[in-house]
Amino acid sequence: MIDKRTKHSMEWRNKWPWQNGLLTNQTSVDKDLEQAIRDYIQWLISEGYTLSTCSSYNRMLNHFRLFISRKRIPWDKVFNLNTLKDFQKENNLKYAPVVRGLSRYLFQQEKIREPIEKEIEKLPQIYEQYLSSYANSGQVQPIQ
Repeated sequence: MIDKRTKHSMEWRNKWPWQNGLLTNQTSVDKDLEQAIRDYIQWLISEGYTLSTCSSYNRMLNHFRLFISRKRIPWDKVFNLNTLKDFQKENNLKYAPVVRGLSRYLFQQEKIREPIEKEIEKLPQIYEQYLSSYANSGQVQPIQ
């Protein structure tokens, strides 16, 4: 049986961090992202990815999770191109496909509204002109 003083202390301890702004929704974002990463890695394993690939992806995605936590990015902004670019500035470009893969998985699971799309880089102008004239010549069908 818990006495009144112990009960009061427990209630105060549970409320105090929230009242003083020490815990925020960021705790929820971190937990949700951690769970999403775990689910994604489990899915990769079930799809037959090698253990070394899954381990590597897990490491990369945990770097991403720590970045999100450190920058205090809200869930609705975690999976967008600007966040990915900021993450890439601090880390390595090789992480981008892994983060995009997680976003596609979460989109398929209906956990996010849209996946992070790959930024389309334009070719130098002369090549764009060539492709345009070649497409207009009627010999090639446009890419859909």
